Amino acid sequence: MGLGNRAIARELADRIRALESASRQADARIIPLGTGGLGPLFAGEGLPSATLIELLAAGPGSGALTLALHLAKHACGERKTLVVADHQRSFYPLALARLGIDVSRVIVLRCPNPRDTLGGLVQALRCPAVGAVVGQFDAIAVPEFRRLQLAAEAHGGIGLFLRPEAARGGTSFAGVRWDVRPLRSGDGCRRLHIDILRERGDGIALRQRDRAAIVEIDDATGAVRLFSAVGHSASAARNVGG
Repeated sequence: MGLGNRAIARELADRIRALESASRQADARIIPLGTGGLGPLFAGEGLPSATLIELLAAGPGSGALTLALHLAKHACGERKTLVVADHQRSFYPLALARLGIDVSRVIVLRCPNPRDTLGGLVQALRCPAVGAVVGQFDAIAVPEFRRLQLAAEAHGGIGLFLRPEAARGGTSFAGVRWDVRPLRSGDGCRRLHIDILRERGDGIALRQRDRAAIVEIDDATGAVRLFSAVGHSASAARNVGG
C-alpha cells in the first residue's frame, strides 16, 4: 500500500473511531422497511442486519444503485453512517438527498484501486456506528468476500454490493442475492424486475425457487415501493429495456 493509500486508511480509521464514540445504538435483527415498502421481498418481512446483499445488475441504468441506496437508508436509520465506495470516481453525493438520505452522515471512500477500497469497506463494517456500506465491483476475490461477510456478521452492519450478471455463477458470501433488470414503463416511473436468487431466513441462507417481484421507483419523489409479486420469474425478466 503506497503512502497515499496509507493516508486514506488512517483518515478512515480516525473517522470510524469518532463514529464509534458517538454512537451506542443497538442493532435490530430485522429492520422494518415501512408500509408498502420492500419488506415482503425478505424472509423476515424486513431488511436483515449483519449480512451482505448482492445485486446483480444488467448494466448501467438498471436501477440497482438506487435500490441499494434505498435499502442503505433504512439500514442507517436516523443515527448511523453510510459509507459509499467510489473508486470509479463517478458517484454524485447530492443525489442522495432525493432519496431522503442525510448527506452529513455519508462517507464517500475513494481509493486508487478496488482492492484498497474493499479493505476500507471491511474496516467500515467493523464499526458499530456504520449502518451500511455500498459499493460496485466487477470482481471480489474469495478471501476479500469472506472478510466482508465476517465483518458484517460480527458488528451488525449491512453490505450492499452491485455486481455484473457475469458474477452470478461465481462464489458469493452474500446472504441475499437479487438479479435486477429494468422493465419498460410508460407512466414516468421506473420499474425493476427482481429475481430473488437467495435469501437469508432464521440466520441462514436459503435457496429460493420461482420468487420474483416488480419494484417501482418514483424519481420525482424518491419513493421506492413494491409494485407487484410475480409467480414465476423467467418470463417477466425478458421484458427489459426502455
